[in-house]
Amino acid sequence: MTTRNHQRERSTFVVRVEFPRASRARVDQAQRQYFFAWVWQNLQPLGVHEGTVLSADASRWGLLTESWEVDSGKAPASRDWISSIKKSLPIEIYFGTRSEALRGIHVLKKAWAPALKGFRVRAPREQKAKDWNRISKKAFSGVSLPPFWKILPPWKKKPRSNRFRTIVINPGAGFGTGTHETTQLCLTVMGYLSQNWSSNWKELQVLDFGSGSGILSVGAAVLGAKSVDSVEIDPLAIRNARENARLNQVGPSRIHFRQKQRRRKSSVILANILKPVLLAESKNLVRDLEPQNGNWCVILSGLVKADLTSVTREYTRQLEKHFGSRPTHLKLQKKEWFALAFGPRKIISQIQHCL
Repeated sequence: MTTRNHQRERSTFVVRVEFPRASRARVDQAQRQYFFAWVWQNLQPLGVHEGTVLSADASRWGLLTESWEVDSGKAPASRDWISSIKKSLPIEIYFGTRSEALRGIHVLKKAWAPALKGFRVRAPREQKAKDWNRISKKAFSGVSLPPFWKILPPWKKKPRSNRFRTIVINPGAGFGTGTHETTQLCLTVMGYLSQNWSSNWKELQVLDFGSGSGILSVGAAVLGAKSVDSVEIDPLAIRNARENARLNQVGPSRIHFRQKQRRRKSSVILANILKPVLLAESKNLVRDLEPQNGNWCVILSGLVKADLTSVTREYTRQLEKHFGSRPTHLKLQKKEWFALAFGPRKIISQIQHCL
């Protein structure tokens, strides 16, 4: 969804366009990109929705072969999912008023209908303004995860039982709340890791690389880690993470929020991020890994099936170089998402036994 910088306090009017595909893929992509550029220049809409395919659907249909590109502004050409499954591309164009929408329909039909067989434009549909912040809060009631996690919004009461470890997350800011499978895989491994960590967990140094909302950093602190380096390039995400730390009574002496990684020894490394970043940063992540009485663990997520071979190979190579012996690893899956946990054979075997 591409939008102009515009405050949507009133209703918007949505015009749906059925854009026919060309027979050849390259022609099809070029034609659609030209159409989108033409729409912005000639119609000046509030926004254009170029079509959506969820990653879960793409995986089920056999289209998901790579995780996302990073900061490229576009997906790779080989991942043109929409044109792979649609005879025509459903496009939604957003206007600020009904009169603007009707004018847009007139211009679209005049310019494109004669040239493209199957090109159709629907009547405008009014979309009432909504308080999406309120709706998102209403939709999030909390998550329970093994072995003992409760992830709750601030307005929910914490369970009294000591059996649970609770993380309080504010869902209103648009950052992670623990509902995504990759976060859940990481927290599950962290929980079982803490139960099988033979040395003093309260002396633990943790690195959370690509921390987002800070949920894994907070989770490590809730488990009792002495210090967590929480690295995230997005300043808005860091602001949200600081708020989440405050909600969990975790002070700045325990979680250190940074935009760049610093040279600091850690025994546990968390990286729930995309494959290109994991591969590019593998050496930097492993170089400061220091066992605590022989214990260490690297937990990686944000991966799809096609990512596993290259990421496993790269981290096996880096860890073997770092420690002088080949590490043991464990693969976990939830829906189409995967996580990898590397560590000493004893710890990985104990975690695997718990799953």
